[in-house]
Amino acid sequence: MIAIRSAHPGSSPAQNDLVEIGKSLKVARLRRRMSAADAAGRSGVSLPTYRKIETGDPSVSLGVFVSALRELGLLGNLRSALEPESDRGAAAFEIDRLPQRVSRRRP
Repeated sequence: MIAIRSAHPGSSPAQNDLVEIGKSLKVARLRRRMSAADAAGRSGVSLPTYRKIETGDPSVSLGVFVSALRELGLLGNLRSALEPESDRGAAAFEIDRLPQRVSRRRP
């Protein structure tokens, strides 16, 4: 993966995450040899809106973001990452809450 620096000193962690994701999407688009105008058209948004996605602008709606991911062929990756089976934090929590012992069932 590419090395990405903090968006701006003092930015919120969420804003920094959006900037990192936007940069990654731009790299994905460039690796596919797709212009920003083509990606915007295929995603059903204007070029300025598409540029907002790639710069991490938080005003872009989730629906627009999902359209961009779909057009780049990356939506499946996001869906896989969000599946309950992929939630390691919840799995660790459940493991921590398992009983120490289990009584044998009586017939």
